Amino acid sequence: MAAEKPSAGPLEQDELAELGEFSRECFPERPAGPSFLRWLYLDLPGSKTYVAREGTRVVAISAAFHRHYAWGGETCVVREPFDFFALPGPLSGGYLFSVSRAHTSTEPCLAVGGSEAFLKNAKRIGFREVGEARSYLLPLHSEVAADLAERKLPALPAPARALASKVATRLYWGPSAFSLRRRQGRLIPTNSVEGIARLYLESDVSAQLPDQGSLDWLAKCRHPADSQFLPFRCEDSAGNLVGWALLRVLRTNAGIQGEIVEVFSRDLSAYEWIVPVIVRILQGYAVSLIRCRASCPALGAALRRTRFLAGDPLPILYTGDNRPRGRVHVCRNTADVPIRPYA
Repeated sequence: MAAEKPSAGPLEQDELAELGEFSRECFPERPAGPSFLRWLYLDLPGSKTYVAREGTRVVAISAAFHRHYAWGGETCVVREPFDFFALPGPLSGGYLFSVSRAHTSTEPCLAVGGSEAFLKNAKRIGFREVGEARSYLLPLHSEVAADLAERKLPALPAPARALASKVATRLYWGPSAFSLRRRQGRLIPTNSVEGIARLYLESDVSAQLPDQGSLDWLAKCRHPADSQFLPFRCEDSAGNLVGWALLRVLRTNAGIQGEIVEVFSRDLSAYEWIVPVIVRILQGYAVSLIRCRASCPALGAALRRTRFLAGDPLPILYTGDNRPRGRVHVCRNTADVPIRPYA
């Protein structure tokens, strides 16, 4: 009997068992039960998942969120791909190309960095670089700084790494009290993004627009490791809305961690007081570290002045014909970054 011809297409509800087998092999650190897979790949608002199959066996996947962006002077739908992966084999490259083209051939796609497999194939499937972002990390405990120092120096002998760890423990004292006193406004808790999209549209920026449906979905997330999402309106001292922030408190085996999922201000100078206020808020949850990602130079400068440590640059990749207008603004709000880890 001839083998069934390979095929690619949207993920169907009745394929979750086959997808579970694929997920256990490719993503062993995640849950692989049908409720999780349905939540991640079928139920997320504005998401689409394509798979490649050999018979009934799933051999490749490419999932993406559909987001609304202010881009090139207009609003448009942009897909943010994630989980770009194929089982090893002679046809894996072709499978990845077919499932990714299902996204890029219909709407523009945007990605920030990505897996080795994705970056290797990015240019082939139509991505080009339109900017760069950096990851930032603020250790709030000396033990975290010590651990970072030891892991950043893997080539040194063990005694030298241990010495670096001790020095970091003694010298690191977190963000200065002076930097956290800078305050020219306030962050007000909110459950609504009303009026916030206008700030993006009135700025010289290309960025994802806040969406009430996505915010509501995040607020009732069940599957990510114990998380709490905290949205805020940013108002200056006169009570004018200048921006917003979405924070995350994440409880992990390594302790409580904080994340700045998104922070945006129409007034670039406002980052100088918004970032310290965010740090004070997250310190109130006893977080041991805070993560952020930024493409905006003004935001990056404010993070560094509050003693965030800058990581390596990550390419911002895009497939659309419409060029970005002004600066490209991304934080940790792209693809599935705000909901990782999954367990």
